[in-house]
Amino acid sequence: MELSATTIFDPDALATVFESSAAVTVRFSYAGYLIVIDTDPLEVAVIDGER
Repeated sequence: MELSATTIFDPDALATVFESSAAVTVRFSYAGYLIVIDTDPLEVAVIDGER
C-alpha cells in the first residue's frame, strides 16, 4: 500500500495492514515530511521535505 499526500486514509484500516502477517511499506506526507514505515523488519523513517 502506498499513500500519497492527497490520499485520505482510515487509521483503523492502516492498523489492520500493520497487524497482518504480510510485509508492507507505507509512505505518506505529513506537515512537509515524508513518513516511511516498513514492517519487515519494523522501521520508521522521517524524511525532511526540503531534501
